[in-house]
Amino acid sequence: MPCYLLYGEDDFSIREEFQGISTGLGRAEELITNTNTFDADNLRFGELSLACQAMPFLGSSRLVIVHGLGKRLAMGNRRNQKSDDGPKALKEWATLSDLISGLPPTTALIFIDAVLDARNPLVKAVRGNGELRAFAAPKGAELEAWIAGRAREKGTTIALPAVQLLSELVGPHLRLLDSELDKLTTYASGRAVELGDVEDLVPEAKDAGIFDLVDAVATRRQAQAMSSLHRLLIQGTPPPVAMTMLARQLRLMVQLKVLADREASASEIMEALGTRSEFVVRKTRQQAQNYTIDSLKQLYKRLLEIDVAIKSGEVNEDLGLEIFVAEASAPVRAT
Repeated sequence: MPCYLLYGEDDFSIREEFQGISTGLGRAEELITNTNTFDADNLRFGELSLACQAMPFLGSSRLVIVHGLGKRLAMGNRRNQKSDDGPKALKEWATLSDLISGLPPTTALIFIDAVLDARNPLVKAVRGNGELRAFAAPKGAELEAWIAGRAREKGTTIALPAVQLLSELVGPHLRLLDSELDKLTTYASGRAVELGDVEDLVPEAKDAGIFDLVDAVATRRQAQAMSSLHRLLIQGTPPPVAMTMLARQLRLMVQLKVLADREASASEIMEALGTRSEFVVRKTRQQAQNYTIDSLKQLYKRLLEIDVAIKSGEVNEDLGLEIFVAEASAPVRAT
């Protein structure tokens, strides 16, 4: 049976490819007792070799799965380049290509990894002895085509504006997109998914509304800011929720400015901001450029003062929110 290396940043497609391969190996109940799964961090070559050479028990196929070996070998390679004691960490894996080329016809060996380059020892070992299948996360037109195609697989169609908004809001996170499409398909109940459905149901669309408001506040377009606020309220966003969204966005901008000063990576910024949306990070970065950290802290303090005034009954929540937005977006007066 063949050996496969499934690797890349698109873990959702990797999972689906793996499921397709394993389904083709035979009955699931037979495969359960003939499957070995290894984490490469603690895996020895001899252990992998024994698993691959074993005969299937009460079945026709064996499945051996190894996660992260390419990453481990790459790290070992880098460490050895900086040391004088030779490639000890990689020595036991030197005959990996021989193991792959000599697999019994009853064994399928699947390596699953993240992004690997062509020089990776695992890539070299599988090339010519098995199948290399790389999965890059789709972007742009390719991502939009994926969304439309996935919707068709779920038995519905999706309007182009809805596709474009989903693509922008969620980005190339296919697992999350698939989940959102499930929700949208159920909600549409037989009709096409429209732009309004995405705006109503996808959490990131709420962020888009608050971004419009914060954009107007940041650029001191008071009339536009008040209009954006009223639109949020008309769409059914309760004033306390709008206050919370504004406070959250101010905190995110402070966090992003601090992380940018530390030269944090894109993945670190996403994790710290608690989002997987490149749209959210991009918009927050753009908005943060309009402020200093001190000015953001002052806005946050004023928002807390308004919140206290609302809760103490000094002003009602609609008026308090309007006061904050009007103050924060007022044009700077020349002195």
